[in-house]
Amino acid sequence: MKNEIEKVLAEETAGSPLFIVEVELTGNHIDVYMDADGGVNLEDCALMNRKLHNLMEEKGVDMGAYLVDVSSPGIDRPLQNLREYKKSVGRKLELTNTQDKTLTGLLVYVDENGIVLKIGSGHKVKNESINFNQITEAKVTI
Repeated sequence: MKNEIEKVLAEETAGSPLFIVEVELTGNHIDVYMDADGGVNLEDCALMNRKLHNLMEEKGVDMGAYLVDVSSPGIDRPLQNLREYKKSVGRKLELTNTQDKTLTGLLVYVDENGIVLKIGSGHKVKNESINFNQITEAKVTI
């Protein structure tokens, strides 16, 4: 079911500013986390919730049996995909790498392979290149 929901939502958001970050299915509870390049609002979430219900009903799934929540991922959730990283350029990140080391810095660059964090201040600033395969978790901080 989760794969079907992800597929339906990917098709629905293709070519739009909206994108799906994650779908979580726990029992009869479906959590959909979505975002947009310019941010997502309550109307976007409500519209996607209605669309998801309609699209899944068209596929023969009784959505009345499920509790569906569509929301933005929130600042406390880890970044999940390239588009989220790109949207976060210019923001402060805290990340844990595969060596269990925590790094905090300004996200200054993102490409398909990884990121560049500006770490430090004053005369002790350095740019740290980090491949995505070296990142265990990354979150935007305030």
